[in-house]
Amino acid sequence: MPVRRVFREQPRLRRHSLPTLIAVCLCHSLACQRSAQCEGVEAYLIRDINAQPDSGGSYPTWLNAVEHQVFFVAHDGVDRWPGIWVSEGSRDWTHRIAGLSPDTRFFSVAAIGSTVLFKAFGPDRSYGLWRWDQEAWGEATFVSSSTPDDTGGPQPSFIVKDGVAYFIHRSPGDCLPALWRTDGTSEETTTVVHRLAPSCDGQICSPAPFQKLEGKLYFFACDFDGTDCQSVITSRSCGLWMSNGTPGDAALVKDLGLREGPMAFASTEARLFFWTKRGDDGAGGGLWVSDGTAQGTNQILDASALDQGWFDRGRGFAVANGRAYFTYWISREGGSQAEAWVSDGSSAGTQPFRRALGLPDDVLPGLPAWARGRLFFIAESHDEEHQGLSYSLWTSDSSGGAASKIVWIDYSSGIYRPPVYSVGPWLVFSIPGSGTWISDGSPEGTQPIPSCGSLEDGGLPVLLQDNLLLLAGNAGSEPATGCELWGIRFPRFRRGDANADSVLDLSDAVSTLGFLFTGDAAPPCHSAADANDSGAIDLSDAVYTLGYLFLGTAPPPVPFPDCGVDPISDVLTCDDDPGC
Repeated sequence: MPVRRVFREQPRLRRHSLPTLIAVCLCHSLACQRSAQCEGVEAYLIRDINAQPDSGGSYPTWLNAVEHQVFFVAHDGVDRWPGIWVSEGSRDWTHRIAGLSPDTRFFSVAAIGSTVLFKAFGPDRSYGLWRWDQEAWGEATFVSSSTPDDTGGPQPSFIVKDGVAYFIHRSPGDCLPALWRTDGTSEETTTVVHRLAPSCDGQICSPAPFQKLEGKLYFFACDFDGTDCQSVITSRSCGLWMSNGTPGDAALVKDLGLREGPMAFASTEARLFFWTKRGDDGAGGGLWVSDGTAQGTNQILDASALDQGWFDRGRGFAVANGRAYFTYWISREGGSQAEAWVSDGSSAGTQPFRRALGLPDDVLPGLPAWARGRLFFIAESHDEEHQGLSYSLWTSDSSGGAASKIVWIDYSSGIYRPPVYSVGPWLVFSIPGSGTWISDGSPEGTQPIPSCGSLEDGGLPVLLQDNLLLLAGNAGSEPATGCELWGIRFPRFRRGDANADSVLDLSDAVSTLGFLFTGDAAPPCHSAADANDSGAIDLSDAVYTLGYLFLGTAPPPVPFPDCGVDPISDVLTCDDDPGC
């Protein structure tokens, strides 16, 4: 995803016959290149969904990738309500699923084979669980009725385990939600556990989140003193529970004595993290960790010991490299200040992220993302070169230390540090006043994209397969379309396949040498011809290919032997997918 397309110009060597050059290549490596023109990665409009005059666009949100399709919410300007749409990345394969409208506060999908599940309003505005066949592309089928609710933002709406989808479902008339399971049919849609603990903000309660750890489902449930809805709100004792997913097999892990479920809930490969509110007696609030056992479920951070402030419920947890990251707002004179924290599951390892990184006090990091074997985050600091408080993209190694700046982004608002999200191997983040950016972790591969959606409110782009990024975009196209569904396609190639015949063999080295020394045509994909991934096409690429083929030296770097996307940007690229 480079922003520069330049080859270093080198002196031309006198011409030799190709057999002579091949022999010379086996023992010499000379930097001899020719200039070439390479086009950059560009965004393109997939479909103008809302073509009504002065509509401002359809504003696609809550994009969910399921194999080769993306499901999202958009408003075509014809129907009264937004609808559920599906796209495979082209205009002809972007359609609305007939008549359905989601609860747009949060929308997610789950797939069991070719069956896609989601919650939505039907044509008569009744709400419930629906199914849709990816292969038939027909109408959706009603599965089970439910009550519209807020699923809690980033918490998972569905968890698929052993061919069964689990979800939170509140039947009409029930005060509390329950944990349900389905195989996509009405006959096999049933309750696993009743009376899950809600998470409340005042009198507004959301269904309790649930997580999967080592094949088991974990959630929060309550015991009640009464059966009426008022007693549900005012009198309860809640704890952490576990189920294998079979109706009636739920077991209490630990009674936490809480009045409601956690404000946020996340899982890593080895443990659960959750943040609770303080009880009426002021106890219990803070960060907890659990390994799924009563002995291993403990509070590791007491919120009452922190400066006066609050846990950022909207952002919840970010999980990266086995650790949990969260934002805690601290009340100070002149306004509140957000601070990112990190926890490795121990009290000693729960600390401000800045301290864990060993950064000076004037460098304030935001919530990170994990990609390409490293942590990446936006940090706010005073930049001497740009003479002001600035946002920059930083990285750290897998241990969470040795942080270093990658590239300066823009001047800072001085309020908070935006979180970074990982979308496949790519990093995505929004900078106040500077829009949305994408990065592969290199300075050259960090650039703005034409996004018009809020990353923290359903606007996060998604990756289809490994080379098509779909997003809500507005690139000022002519004629203007407003905020619509756009795509950014990254070229796929097989490294070393210089002549794009889908095979790495002697002819690829010959093709590279012909380009360098005898005036032959340029390679169809310059990135593929860069066999050693040095960022330039030169004699060493032919040497590298021949060494691999005949001397048993190392194979070309990824993408090889299969086609894929270049993991790190350089000055080389290609315009399509030659040989793939």
